[in-house]
Amino acid sequence: MKFRPLLLLFALLAAGILGLAEQFVAGLSRYSVIGAMSAERYFRGGGLPWPGLLASVALSAAMLCGAAVNLARRDF
Repeated sequence: MKFRPLLLLFALLAAGILGLAEQFVAGLSRYSVIGAMSAERYFRGGGLPWPGLLASVALSAAMLCGAAVNLARRDF
């Protein structure tokens, strides 16, 4: 319970860094999670943001795999 403000701060910093990195690195905008969530390219007629969606799925799968490994190590 006492780590919630610290985790929130890390999440906000990560979102800010990703948003700034997208502005400065031209090729990164194709894989941006922020661009996939806002669906800007879709509404401007560019189709679905497949690279961003696939990057989100891969990151989610990696985090789920890590959580499963961590849970398997614990002895209940």
